[in-house]
Amino acid sequence: MRKVPFFILTVFCLSAFTQLAGQMPSEPLTDSRDGQIYPTVRIGEQVWMARNLSFDNGSRICYDQNPENCAKYGALYTWEEAREVCPAGWHLPAKSEWEILSEYLGVAEAGQKLKASPADPVPWDGSNESGFSALSAGAGNGEGFHRMGDWALFWSSTEYNPERAWFAQLDGYWYQAPPRYTNLYVGNYYLKTNQFSIRCIKD
Repeated sequence: MRKVPFFILTVFCLSAFTQLAGQMPSEPLTDSRDGQIYPTVRIGEQVWMARNLSFDNGSRICYDQNPENCAKYGALYTWEEAREVCPAGWHLPAKSEWEILSEYLGVAEAGQKLKASPADPVPWDGSNESGFSALSAGAGNGEGFHRMGDWALFWSSTEYNPERAWFAQLDGYWYQAPPRYTNLYVGNYYLKTNQFSIRCIKD
């Protein structure tokens, strides 16, 4: 049998692992509006910000009104604000783009692959196999702020009706059996006035 050179085998194995993980190197994004630098990650054919947006558009909300939470978890935005807040060359992902992400990673386990791991600088209960590094930033509404440490909610650009829009949700294991939150849930029942995190996707 013909032997495969070790370096070729190594490159093949590394390439296969990277493809399996869905993560490819991508250039950091510098937001020209305020100079903030965001890591990015290529997952399949999509390039995503790998940190929540924290641009202050004049109406940015920080969890508990604490600026340290914006620095750590990113800002929270209503749906109307979210539609216009991504930097040039990037956009708020449509419902279909969230679904493509889920399908690429495998619908049943996409949530775990997207969430930060216990070993990450800001830990959560995922594997972060994708490099997306989703954080449990919580959410806000007219009654206050809720569930930081337990869930992540992201707006999509897709409207459902005049009051509601589609969103993507990641959650911790707060229901023990069965484990409902290993997936990425895409739904449409939250009001547009809720304040969620933003991940921009490259045009």
